[in-house]
Amino acid sequence: MTVWELIRNDNRTSTFANILGEFTHIVAGLNAPKAQFTVFVPTNEAFEHERFEWNLPSFYWMYLVGYHIGPGAFSRDVLSRMNTAPSARFAAADSSQAGVNGYVHHVDRVLMLPESTSDLLRDDPDFSTLREGLILTNVAVTINDTSTHVGQTLFAPSNAAFDKLGPKTKQFLFSPGGRQYLKALLEYHVVANRTMFTDVYFQENGKGEIPLQMGSTAVGYIEAVRFPRPETFGRVSGPEMTTRAQSASEVPLQNNELFDVSDCVAVITGGGTGMGLMMAKALEANGAKVFILGRRLEVLQEAAKQSTFGNICPVQCNITSKDDLQNAVDYIANEDGYVNLLVNNAGIATPNLGPHASRPNSKWDVSAVREYWFDKSFADYAKVLEANTIAPLQVSFAFLELLDQGNKVRAEQAKVKGRKDYVRSQVVMLSSVGGFGRDNSAFIYGASKAGTTQMTKNLSTYLIPWKIRANVIAPGYFHTEMTEGFYKSTGGKLPASMAPEERFGDVQEIGGTILYLASKAGAYCNGSVMLADGGYLGNHPSAY
Repeated sequence: MTVWELIRNDNRTSTFANILGEFTHIVAGLNAPKAQFTVFVPTNEAFEHERFEWNLPSFYWMYLVGYHIGPGAFSRDVLSRMNTAPSARFAAADSSQAGVNGYVHHVDRVLMLPESTSDLLRDDPDFSTLREGLILTNVAVTINDTSTHVGQTLFAPSNAAFDKLGPKTKQFLFSPGGRQYLKALLEYHVVANRTMFTDVYFQENGKGEIPLQMGSTAVGYIEAVRFPRPETFGRVSGPEMTTRAQSASEVPLQNNELFDVSDCVAVITGGGTGMGLMMAKALEANGAKVFILGRRLEVLQEAAKQSTFGNICPVQCNITSKDDLQNAVDYIANEDGYVNLLVNNAGIATPNLGPHASRPNSKWDVSAVREYWFDKSFADYAKVLEANTIAPLQVSFAFLELLDQGNKVRAEQAKVKGRKDYVRSQVVMLSSVGGFGRDNSAFIYGASKAGTTQMTKNLSTYLIPWKIRANVIAPGYFHTEMTEGFYKSTGGKLPASMAPEERFGDVQEIGGTILYLASKAGAYCNGSVMLADGGYLGNHPSAY
């Protein structure tokens, strides 16, 4: 007889048979001679021990009887050596029967439906990090939607497993920028349409079972987050993931390794507004800790509120004051003890020049040109040179010891990882395309930025003995406080004759530039001058 016939013809299991008989598609399977099933059949007495609401919807009873049925023919002797969820709860009643297509085992109680995967994770505090990740990435929806799969196995990293990744990596994965990688990582831990227990693996759609010598339970507790093998990357949908299991000799080329700044402590002058804030947000969103320096504390505090992880730290400091600079250095030394990246971003435009349209041009009488320019004060010009050229040099030397300590910290970190190379400490100067252009009427501003560029080249050579690098970013038009008036007058649009990109630069573009220089991707740069100008210098006479 088939397993269905064994159940139907046995007076001791009539209650279960009556429930099962309502689902003809299940009966048809259990009656198929070539199929192989194991059915745990509660006796009539087993049902008497449970208090059922018999008017429950039919899908409940379908799930209940379905839970008592499994693919594969397992005898009583085999079951006694297995460690699946149903067999662990198996308590034999009076007999087991062999049919032509499997086994029927009488049990002395009804095997109640287990909790769903999501409920198991919800109720166990050891999986709170995993639960948060599943919700953030919407992988939880896939796990809970049983219409998309028949059975599944989840290898569930515990909180301790996530902690082993380290605070910076964990912070990055749960950041907006790292969420795509977290999703791919979590999906790697879910095996849909397969159910794996300690000693048996049920294949897709009941194709049969495979005995296992070792493995994990259906929701397997694991003590380390697993990463995809490198050779699987080409087949992974979405962003490619790197593996931490790579040997030290292999070179990671995935973007989360190339542009990793999760161990970076950065200082940005003028970080409360404009490009300074743009760079601070980009670095911090990718795991760096960023100290922003500026004169206006309330502006810095508002800027810090825009952080992703709360790691933008305001430090009030006038960079033209040595006392302020020393106080800032002492504060950061006490907070972290080292700095990996110093960005000299603060600067000013030439005072009292007015908009470009109001300045002398070829239609002006030469006497009017003389009067306009000769009227400017030495003090106004000196302020520009002090803020844009002299102060960045002083700031660089003020932080020199912390930059040196940053090298020592990273050298030790590299040693622990079995590597000799590391991303060396760096000074980045914000210059300008105005320091290269030859048709710019902001003479002193252009001279100050040209001086900044040359000064940085000098620094890149001078600081070699201490392994501290120096590079330049020369931006074009970005929407900042300095360009606010011009931005409003153009509506954010630029003619192609001014900038081939026909627009102002945005936060991703200056953010991407600083991420390149701050990370392994730009670690070979020293004395470099990087343009981020939308092609401005390509359309203007320049000395670049």
